[in-house]
Amino acid sequence: MKKRNILVGLILVLLFLVGCGGDRERVMVPPRADLQEAKRIAILPLENITSDPGLSIDVQRQLFQDLQGYYQIISDDEVNSALQRIGYRRGSIITLEDIQKLSYLLRVDAVIVGEIERYFEDVAGITPRISSTYMDKDVQKARWAGGQNTSVIIELSLRVMHGEKGWNLYSKRVRGHHESTSRESINWYSMDPPPASIIPQPNRRDVPDTRMRAMRQAVNSFTADLLPTYVWQRVD
Repeated sequence: MKKRNILVGLILVLLFLVGCGGDRERVMVPPRADLQEAKRIAILPLENITSDPGLSIDVQRQLFQDLQGYYQIISDDEVNSALQRIGYRRGSIITLEDIQKLSYLLRVDAVIVGEIERYFEDVAGITPRISSTYMDKDVQKARWAGGQNTSVIIELSLRVMHGEKGWNLYSKRVRGHHESTSRESINWYSMDPPPASIIPQPNRRDVPDTRMRAMRQAVNSFTADLLPTYVWQRVD
């Protein structure tokens, strides 16, 4: 009876697998954002009102990386050359007239413009704690560890504009937030807490990586609706 039940179970599993089987193909789902068939896009300098002057360049490069596989993104050299031709000075506001002139010179369907609205970083020390204990000549001792928490927040407001008409094709305000924790051993082995003089002080060593991850998160949130997705569908 037991063998019969096992056999029936195996048959049911095989029937399930056959029903779920068949050829499948990977199908592209178009982007959610309607850019009116724009394929050739230029990323223009972003207005940066934060305390991090290099953030605008980093955001532009991340936008280029995210979008270049699906769109034809104009190189920085071509964009900068066109900016010089229209007399644009970096740091000034790009007008609708500038967008139309640049679109004509670069022969693009759309441009990406926007602002970097907020950059915030915080580094806070972690209260030292005992990580483990051990016995040394019948005396209990401890291994202590300190460390720090690093947090970065980046907020962007980005838009895709029609090159010729200047219409707003897609816009979104996005936020990237990343936190990281690093720990460090303390040269102290007493069961009593270590003195403040040997506790590691917070520093900015983890800021660059944390900043990069927050920036990528913000840009990815913007580009997600501009890119296709892929699903597997069964072929009948």
